[in-house]
Amino acid sequence: MTTLEPGELSYRETGGAVQRIRIAGGFAEVRDDVMTVLADAGEDVAAY
Repeated sequence: MTTLEPGELSYRETGGAVQRIRIAGGFAEVRDDVMTVLADAGEDVAAY
């Protein structure tokens, strides 16, 4: 478990597409090849 600072988060979907969101901070955990992110708030970067 770790804390996340406000900023941009990018991730790759199962199909290979890369998505980017801006988060307002939160927490992340990696377990058994799966990452879970709990963010206080998030917005799609493409919306800007």
